[in-house]
Amino acid sequence: MSSYAFVNRVPDGQPEALRQLGAELCGAKRADLEDSMRRYGWTTASAWMQTSTEADEYIAYFDATGDFRESYVRFANSTDPFDVWYQRQLAQALDIDFNIPMPEDAVELLYEARDETASEHARPQAVSGPVRSEATGMVRELAAELSGPRRSDAQEFQRRYGLTHEALFLQRRGREEILIQYAEVADPERFFYEWPRSEHPFDRWRQQMLREITGVDYTEIVGPLPELVFHDEVRASVFAP
Repeated sequence: MSSYAFVNRVPDGQPEALRQLGAELCGAKRADLEDSMRRYGWTTASAWMQTSTEADEYIAYFDATGDFRESYVRFANSTDPFDVWYQRQLAQALDIDFNIPMPEDAVELLYEARDETASEHARPQAVSGPVRSEATGMVRELAAELSGPRRSDAQEFQRRYGLTHEALFLQRRGREEILIQYAEVADPERFFYEWPRSEHPFDRWRQQMLREITGVDYTEIVGPLPELVFHDEVRASVFAP
């Protein structure tokens, strides 16, 4: 299983078109979407709209049974009627050119932790934000600490908040670098409100690291989380030979 996420800036006037696209994918086009996901080995596909005073961003997340980049190339070159329709909608709404290959180093998965035994139904949530120009090294330090010396603390953090899946991605977009945080948790609103305000030593360390990486004090964010535009899952068992 591989995970992939990316962020696209939303052109002016397009947020509503993306919401309408999400409604079609969750409604009239859902069966076509799931057939397409099976063709490319995508077990999860989700997207959010993140609004801010500077620009709206479209965050997409995928779980794939194989290499996502390879499956994306096949999708971009597909002549299947649904795929062509989907490409056209995304091209119009996000100004994406599917003829331009995805750069190999555009997105890097830095950290991921899953609780395969968790039975509680969790909801997906993603947030993104720019990385301060001098803080790229700190992003890698955060990921290395979570995977290494602080791994037991990170696992206990997941248990305390009911996280079943967490991932950190670093995306390069021109001269910009973007940190994408992905989580699956029963109550995303509660999680993203509580942990930045926690006095637990590990939580305070994590708060400080993210504050230095992004320049954002998460305790000052009072607005809604990015809006889920669509989400679909296809059971991994359907891909078994």
